[in-house]
Formats: sequence, structure tokens, C-alpha cells
Amino acid sequence: QKNIIGEGGQKKAIDHIVNAYEYYLSPLWKPQQGPIFAGMFLGPSGVGKTEVAKQLAKFFFGEELGMTKIPCGDFTASHDVAALTGSPPGYVGYRDSAKLSQATIDRPAREAEKSSLRKKISQTSNEASKKKLLARVKQIEDYERGLAQAGGYMENGKTIKSPPSPGKLFSVVLFDEIEKSHHNLHRLLLEILQEGRVVMKDGEESVLEHSFIIMTGNVASDEIAEALSPHGIGYSDHTERGNVDPYPIVMRAIARKRIFPTEFIGRVKENIAVFNQL
Repeated sequence: QKNIIGEGGQKKAIDHIVNAYEYYLSPLWKPQQGPIFAGMFLGPSGVGKTEVAKQLAKFFFGEELGMTKIPCGDFTASHDVAALTGSPPGYVGYRDSAKLSQATIDRPAREAEKSSLRKKISQTSNEASKKKLLARVKQIEDYERGLAQAGGYMENGKTIKSPPSPGKLFSVVLFDEIEKSHHNLHRLLLEILQEGRVVMKDGEESVLEHSFIIMTGNVASDEIAEALSPHGIGYSDHTERGNVDPYPIVMRAIARKRIFPTEFIGRVKENIAVFNQL
């Protein structure tokens, strides 16, 4: 909160994330209910939408870059969206193209945990504690070696499967400028929001139950600016500049332009925050 400037939508966005995380930590949370958090942060450029995702990544992984960023402007066609889940097995680099593979979304968490474990190992003199910490590092490294081999072929011609995840690994996935993407991406996201997982082209699942899914966009930015203008619609001598609520302006634009499927908006509606001008 202290690193995010602005009230209104900015504060609401943080409250949504905190409430979702508190629910996740409670006994009420159950697997296969979707990600920890899925929300849409809208508003003009430079108001802190991406910064919220960066600060969340920093909280979990110790650095702002510890998140998976997907620029939705690169996924304007259906075949672009298909690449998010990889290519069929046998194609060169078919796993490398899959931005939603388990290996990709878990990488920041693995690197952060290994760094933290090694720091603790260097600071402890207790041999039993050190042995336990080293075992956890080895578990993660064995998992990573398994991921590197996955996708290859065994002697019997069967594909080598990815190893099981080494415990719970958080992830922050940012879909930037979501309104620019093809509707197939919205449908893919709807699957993730409903199940907390997605099936890759090679038949394996990526689990996003421990993920924070943040979508940002600039929907109706011009209309908000017009409403805030002294000469614009929505502003009068009896209306203070700061009292114009951008939320209904954005929601009307989404409905009017049919930017997103109705069921998709229905799934994230409670976690839509429209950031205020700074």
C-alpha cells in the first residue's frame, strides 16, 4: 500500500488482493476454485496498474521482476493465443513458446526460494537445520532438471513427462493491455479462472491455483479524460473534478463495445478496479 500512490481505484485494487489472499490462507479455501486472485485494473497509463503487480511480485519473490508478463498486444490473432499453451510435441522449441507452462510461471518462485534458502544456509550453524535446508534446495533443483528433460523421448517412444511440482509455489501473472487481445485469450483466461489450471498442447496441466492473475487495460481512457475536463460531459459547475467516478464510465464502455465476453466479465466483475487520475 505504501508504495502505491492514489486513492479510489488504487486502494480498491489493493483491498481486493488482500481480501483474496486472506481467504486463501483461511480454512475455507479449497483447491480447484480458480487462482488465489483474478482481477482487472483499468484506467489511463501511468496511474499505477502495473506497479501493483510489481509490488506484489516483490512481496513474494523479493524483486519486482519476479512475475510473468504477457503483453496482450502480441496476441491479437487466434494463432497467437494458441502459442501460449505451446506447440504440439515434436516441434523444435515447443515448450519454450508456452508462456503459461508450469516451468515458466513457477520460475520466479523457484529462484526466490533457492536464494532465500542459500542465505539461511550460510547463516545457520545448526547442522540439522542446514541439512533440512539443503534437502529442500536439492528437491527444487531435481525438479528443475526434470523440467529440462521433459518433452524429450524415452527409448520406447513415449514422451518424458514433467516431474511433480516441489510443493506450493506462488506466481504473479500480468496480462498487460488485455483489451487488445483476441477473444480466444479471454476464453482461455475464463478456463483458468474457473478451474485454476490449463491444459497445454502436450497434454500436461499448468496449475495456477497459487497464482495472482492481474489484467490491466486502458479501456475508455479518452472518455474518462473527457468527463474530468471542465468542458467535458459529466462535469459541471456543481461537480468537483475529483468527484467524477470513472467506474461506471468504463463499465458502460465495456458493455457498449462488447470488448469482453459476458461470462468473462461476470467472473471478474467483483475484482474490477478503475484507477483514478493522479
